[in-house]
Order: sequence, then structure tokens, then C-alpha cells
Amino acid sequence: MGDSKTAEYVCSAVQYQKQGHTLYGCAFNQLLPDDFPPVLATVGGTRLTVYIFTEDASKSFRPIIQYQDPCKDESLYAITWTYDSVNDRHGCVIGGERGVIRVVDSTDGRVWKTLIGHGGAVNDLRTFTRDSSVVASASKDLTVRLWNVRFSECIAILGGTNGHRDQVLSIDFDERGEYLVSGSMDHSILLWDVGGDTDVGRALAQSLDPVKPRPQPVELHFPVAQSRDLHANYVDCVRFVGDFIVSKSCERSILLWKFGEIRDGVAGRGSAGVVETFACHMVLLDMPDLDTWFARMDVDNQRKYLLCGTQSGTLRFWKLDKGLPDRHHSFEVRGHVKNAPAKWMVRQAVFAHGPRPVIAAVGAEGVIARFDPL
Repeated sequence: MGDSKTAEYVCSAVQYQKQGHTLYGCAFNQLLPDDFPPVLATVGGTRLTVYIFTEDASKSFRPIIQYQDPCKDESLYAITWTYDSVNDRHGCVIGGERGVIRVVDSTDGRVWKTLIGHGGAVNDLRTFTRDSSVVASASKDLTVRLWNVRFSECIAILGGTNGHRDQVLSIDFDERGEYLVSGSMDHSILLWDVGGDTDVGRALAQSLDPVKPRPQPVELHFPVAQSRDLHANYVDCVRFVGDFIVSKSCERSILLWKFGEIRDGVAGRGSAGVVETFACHMVLLDMPDLDTWFARMDVDNQRKYLLCGTQSGTLRFWKLDKGLPDRHHSFEVRGHVKNAPAKWMVRQAVFAHGPRPVIAAVGAEGVIARFDPL
């Protein structure tokens, strides 16, 4: 099957990483100015690679640094970006099977920091929307942790009494930095309040102030909203779309929904004393050729598209800027050029920064594909 006639993107280039390991994660540096070329980081096996995307007619991309983890039994799953404003440098925050989080300089490949605390694999990493020196990590040890990268300190641990009962696979912050959503192997989705008027919010503020004493990690055992009925299998990806959430499992579909009623806020009517358990279903989006877990979707910064890859190397798009999306995708684009396999499993697809963002997708056999807007 070829690209849709209405496709707004096209596959421009495909490359392979030489070691041939599956690439589980990728992330564009969203902290760069709009006029800077897109910079992509990928992780898989023991290796992190950073690429710069050209903006000329060649529409290609080339590696600028590589980092190899010193532990041969490491398998990297997750990547996000951080910015060190004191030293004016950008870093890649990476984690994987061993549960160790490293912060690697994106220009010379040196490790700035090593964050230790998780008791199991790190499955996902996300940058805090209000301050890029803070990142969140999701782990096999059933918890989510918030970290201050600058001071190498754990700010908060989300989990425990009413937390997840199995591996946490995916996390995301809302655009205001008030809430964190998490999805797990236990089929549940939890919403955590990390806003300024909470213990976690106050610990975040104290951690970001270099003059104040370094805080001890805050433990948060109770989410403000939860649902265990939306999916019947592993919840391997969750993303915010305004006050709404998109989530997926290995059920050949993606669900757009929200906690509480439509007119309620992100948490519905949930609070520190009352847990919201009602979820309002909006649209079930068809993904007929995706029944494998650990496949990540993305939403662009302008909330124009929802994007998800498939097991056949195709990217599917749903338009979000004209009301609720249709159940059927708006258009699809194959990640295929002459030198690429006809079919390959897409593990993650992401948008770059800027008003007309390029897209990257990574997956099986070390494939990296570039997609440009038409």
C-alpha cells in the first residue's frame, strides 16, 4: 500500500545504524530555537547517536556524536533532552535495562551526570514542561521519579500504596506542568498532581532554587485520578492533548479521552482527597496493524497532528486542529525508499520543533527514517 493521496508528508531518507540493534527510542531537541536545524537523538542497544538534519535539497541527516554505554549488558529504551543554562549546553538523558540514567553532552559525547535510584529498568523519560533541568522517569520498579539534572538529585517518587502494580511503561507532562500521566503493564492509567500547591510542587520549586537547602525526595502515594478499565492490556504510551489524553495498548487502536466530564479540567473532579475514576471516551482510533507493545506515538507542538507508527513501517496521522478526529486516519505515509525494507516495525515516531516540523521514525534493525512536509 502506498502513501495516501491526501498525505501531507513524504519519506525523504532512510538510514541504518551499523550495529543493527532495534532502536527503541528517539527524540528531537525541542529546546532549540525555531531557526536551528533539527537535532535528533536515538537509542538502542548500548548506543546513543545524535544526528543533525540538513535543511537543503538533499533532505538527509548525518551523525554528529555517538556514545556507547560502558556496560555491555545495557539495552537503552528511552531518551529525552535537557538544557544546562549555567554552562549553556544541551544534553541527552538516556536510560534502559539497568535502571541507570545518564546525561550525555550532545556535542562531545561526555557524561555530565549519572542518576541512580531506580530498582529496575527505565522504560520512559520525559522533560518537565516548565523547566528543562527537570526530567521524569518511568520504571520497572513500579514508580515514577522526578529528577533535578543539574544537582543530580531525586525530587519526588510517585508510587506505592495506590500506585501502579506492575512496570510503568509511559509518562507525559501536561503543557502547564501541573500534572503527570502514567501508563503501566497493570493496564491502568494514573494522573498525578505535581502542581505548585502540592508537596511535589513545593519540592520542585525548592530544588530549582540553588540558594535553598537541597530537599529530600517527596513520596506521593495517591494519584488524583485513575482508570483501570480503558485498556485490557499493557498501556505502553500516554500523551496529553490539552486537557485530553491519548493512550494506546496492543489492541489495534488508540483511545482519545479525558478524566471527568468534558467541562471539567485535566483531573476531572479529582483532588488530593477524592480520586476521579470516571473517564469520558471521545474517539477510538483504528490501528489495525499494530498489536505489539512498546510502540510510541507523538503529538506535534501545535496540536495539529497525532502520529503513530505501525508494524509495517507506515506512519498514520490524525488531524487534531478541526475538532475531534475521525476514527479512520486522516492520511498515512510509508517509511520506505529504495534502500529500505518493504516492512519494518516502527518503535517510535516523533515531531521536530518549529511550525512545519520534520518527523523521524526508528525501529527494527536500526532503521531511521526521515519524513518532510509537502
